[in-house]
Amino acid sequence: LMASLLDVELITGRYHQIRRHLAGEGFPVAQDQRYGDKRFNMDVEHALGLERIFLHCYLVRLKHPTTDEPLEIFAKLPDDLADALRSLGGDLESLGQYSLSARKD
Repeated sequence: LMASLLDVELITGRYHQIRRHLAGEGFPVAQDQRYGDKRFNMDVEHALGLERIFLHCYLVRLKHPTTDEPLEIFAKLPDDLADALRSLGGDLESLGQYSLSARKD
């Protein structure tokens, strides 16, 4: 099973932007039932046991609603996605230690 891990930044925030554009270029998101590749999805489920889409937002940047201070909210990679990466030989250390937190720039 060959796959790539991408770090993608949304520009417009349009519905399904990442999934639709990647699939259109021939690089569907693993386990994407709408835009993905059925054969690849079956291979992913068989090889990794992953039954859901491999898509995770680890960082959201926004302004605090009352103070207008910039915020960054981080979310740790869920265990099932981390396990899938490990199964592929992925280096989780290179992803950094994302934990649920908020901080100002």
